Amino acid sequence: MKNIIDLHVHTTASGGTCSPMEVVDEAMALGLRAIAITDHDSIHGLESAMEYAADKDIRIIPGVELTTMSDIYHSVYDRWETSTLSSIDPDQRFMVLKRPDLTQVHILGYNMDYKDLELIHILDYLSLLRNDRISLMAEALAKDFPEVSMKEIRSMFPGATLTRSNLAVYLQKLKIVDSVKEAFDNLIGEDCIYYVHKKKMTDEGAIALIKYYGGIPVLAHPVQYKTPEGKSLSETEYNLLFDNLTALGIEGVEAIYSENLDGDQERFTAMAKERGLFITGGSDYHGTAKPDIHLGRGINNNLFIPETVLDNLI
Repeated sequence: MKNIIDLHVHTTASGGTCSPMEVVDEAMALGLRAIAITDHDSIHGLESAMEYAADKDIRIIPGVELTTMSDIYHSVYDRWETSTLSSIDPDQRFMVLKRPDLTQVHILGYNMDYKDLELIHILDYLSLLRNDRISLMAEALAKDFPEVSMKEIRSMFPGATLTRSNLAVYLQKLKIVDSVKEAFDNLIGEDCIYYVHKKKMTDEGAIALIKYYGGIPVLAHPVQYKTPEGKSLSETEYNLLFDNLTALGIEGVEAIYSENLDGDQERFTAMAKERGLFITGGSDYHGTAKPDIHLGRGINNNLFIPETVLDNLI
């Protein structure tokens, strides 16, 4: 696998089942030239990965994946008056609870100053929101499945920012479900009885945060996004999403992605280029939490991310 990279990789720090060092080892075994560690709302796996890889023939790109809410029905110019990032206060416009007019969008941040203590504090706050949400979901599940224990979940994923992927892996281990997919489909997906909403950053807040700490914001996996009603985005909605994010300062689009269908990569690449945005690519590797997605290779070897894509990030 010469001159291949993967710019969307998760570890045990948040959502993945492989440690940062295990991810580096697997990438090396596959011959990848570079990987980006992009855990959910967490940068705690970065330093160990970068130190471990320091004397190895592989580049580690520091990253993070932020879950945000975005308005796909109104232009950003009509949304709010312009202001700057000043606080992570949930009462300000950078944090929102679920609203029926917003859709969930993920923003990748690359090359932020991941050792900045203020940034670590902000991301720790976002991680706390995730952990609290999983505690509430585990409490609800335990009423019907007494074997569910938050203490066991924390023991199974020590120090991790807990995600629903972690909870799904745990439920599979207890044999409450046969697969991670079944857990999401029947128990912990957004329309399921045990799902709990949490506060999320707005798209504007996430992009401003990434830029404030010296990073490069990129729209993750556009193929995944749905309307608040759960329908696939129309071309009009995609165009407004791309226009709004461009106005807010997004710089790239993850057009190369494991779950793309025929024509998706070309479509998102064209939409990005129309707006002067560059292209990135990633597998969204989570280890056994997403068993069909393989590091650097995607699903059934459908992924090819050339090393030249790195030119936009370094």
